[in-house]
Amino acid sequence: MFKMQWKLIFQKKAVWLAFLISFVHAIYAFIYEKMNPVVQNMAGFWHYCGLGDSSAWSRFIVILSFLIAIPAMSFQWDVSDQTIAAICVRENRKEYLKAKMNAVFWTEFLIVVIPFSLNLLLCMLFFNHTCSLIPSPYGSAVDFSSDSSWAVGTDVLFPSFFINYPIIYLMVFLIFLGGFVGLLGLGLLALSFWFRRFKLLLFVPVFVLTQLGGNVLFIWSYYTYHMKKGYRFINFDMWDYVSPMSYVGKVYPAFGVFMLILVGFIYWSYRMMCRKEFIDV
Repeated sequence: MFKMQWKLIFQKKAVWLAFLISFVHAIYAFIYEKMNPVVQNMAGFWHYCGLGDSSAWSRFIVILSFLIAIPAMSFQWDVSDQTIAAICVRENRKEYLKAKMNAVFWTEFLIVVIPFSLNLLLCMLFFNHTCSLIPSPYGSAVDFSSDSSWAVGTDVLFPSFFINYPIIYLMVFLIFLGGFVGLLGLGLLALSFWFRRFKLLLFVPVFVLTQLGGNVLFIWSYYTYHMKKGYRFINFDMWDYVSPMSYVGKVYPAFGVFMLILVGFIYWSYRMMCRKEFIDV
């Protein structure tokens, strides 16, 4: 049943469009870095578009907020699809839903992981992969393996691991990013179970949650608790938690609460759909 859902989702032109947009951004980010004379002597991995503190990353997470909705929306079925769905539901409703959710998750995962892997590969091939120089906040290039000034204003999880194995570190976080995007896609799919007539609105929730809501809460926390009272502020930008380098203020229990709510909503929606007499999604 998973194979059937996998074939169905890749028959949708919108899904291929999402892949195309992701690939175009990854290649554009590489070309932009290659044409920038200021950073030509920096370490190869520093040009990676998914690093977390680059302009390419800031652009892509805005685009990605909308791309995530495409696989979930791609299950707007025609008559033949609903006929197949009715047969599958009669056979095994749970297996049918699991197959659909698996297809959406892995499609979301690949939309991010494949283009970003290509970008990282291009950066390592065409930039100096043996160099260890990266920019510092003070305007000069520093050796990231011996000078920690590059970390000022950023938050790097397991800095010693990053210093010793930067490529593996980036690949691990790329898998985290793909998994996070996959879960967001499942959240939208679960939402579509309840709002079947308004699937165009699926473009809105991730953007509002991660861009508008996250940034507003970020600013509120920073200026209310950090600047006025001196407390440690909480970074509410969820994308920062799945990027290798990002702004300070990450409180991982807060991210864990967000993920628990998301997974809980997905599971609850799945259980509710399993109990319905007929599934028309």
